[in-house]
Amino acid sequence: IVFTVERKVRNAVFRNRAMRVTREAFRRTRDDLPPGTDVVVIVKRDTAWPTLERYKRDMAHAFRIYSHRARS
Repeated sequence: IVFTVERKVRNAVFRNRAMRVTREAFRRTRDDLPPGTDVVVIVKRDTAWPTLERYKRDMAHAFRIYSHRARS
């Protein structure tokens, strides 16, 4: 798993919060991924203020799409 936040993303406070929330959201949703899956999460410049619920929802949605495609 790789988490990264672009330096162009606002300021250090925002980047640090985005990293913490991203890690926690992944920790809570990783069971939705098939074993052995590699994940790269990139927080982009136009990202809204990070909330755990939003990130969990977005990751769970992305993982469901990936899992569906991996089975096909």
